[in-house]
Amino acid sequence: MKAIGQLLRGAREEKGITLQEISKETKIQERHLQALEEGDFSSFPGQVYLKGALRNYANAVGIDDSEIITMFEQSLKQENHTLDNKKKKNDNTGKTKKREKVVKDKEKIFYPRKKKTLSTGALVWIVLLVIIVTGSVWYGYRQSAGNNAETLRNNDFPAEENGVSEPRFDEEPQHEEVEIPEEPPVTPAIELVHQDRDEIRYLLKEVETKEILLNFQGPCWVRIEQDGDVLEETTYASEDSRQLGDAQRTIIRLGAPPNASIKVNELEIDDFSEATNPVNIVIEKET
Repeated sequence: MKAIGQLLRGAREEKGITLQEISKETKIQERHLQALEEGDFSSFPGQVYLKGALRNYANAVGIDDSEIITMFEQSLKQENHTLDNKKKKNDNTGKTKKREKVVKDKEKIFYPRKKKTLSTGALVWIVLLVIIVTGSVWYGYRQSAGNNAETLRNNDFPAEENGVSEPRFDEEPQHEEVEIPEEPPVTPAIELVHQDRDEIRYLLKEVETKEILLNFQGPCWVRIEQDGDVLEETTYASEDSRQLGDAQRTIIRLGAPPNASIKVNELEIDDFSEATNPVNIVIEKET
């Protein structure tokens, strides 16, 4: 993460821009900008706000914001991978110590015993007992074999009753195949739930994450708020664009609505060409 901060600081110093100037342009407090340059992202409440701050800082110093986001995601994956390896190593070490303890415990349990010699009388009784048991087992085996052979002969000719023969024991039952209907695909949808002169509200359905893209066809002052936090207040020029990450509730105030268009998860909402005054665009994600 420190490499990202070094890249941002180097670009700022190369252009001769102060943190105060960037704070004034991006509406981000200087302490958060300082944390970005030091690679300390713990002060941000979530990845959505962190990525938004990285994009704004990168744009302010002339760096491609998509490159910064890619670096951040790769660094995050590397850190997670390192933590997983450490956890696996600790688990394996614990298991090895446990196995060693079990082996040592078993070694403590078993001790060599002195061999005992049997008397001649005991050996005679053991031989007689073995002969009796062997004879009983052999007799039982012959009886069982004869009964099984008789049963097999009877099963070769299944009885018929009323012209219907019983099924043979070796026939497998037939199972009918049951077709499982496929679930219909889920399609994202956006619904207009309220509209008046000052506010337009939309509800986004059938999605897990919400993505918003703003495109500008002319100068437009914009104030963006997500889940109660103000992300920025700035003016965009013609052909500018702004992408917002996931949030439950987003409020976009447009100073010149006819100069802006909005897409939500690739769904384009109604244009604002007829609006004559600033308006709040409220976009909520269905829970």
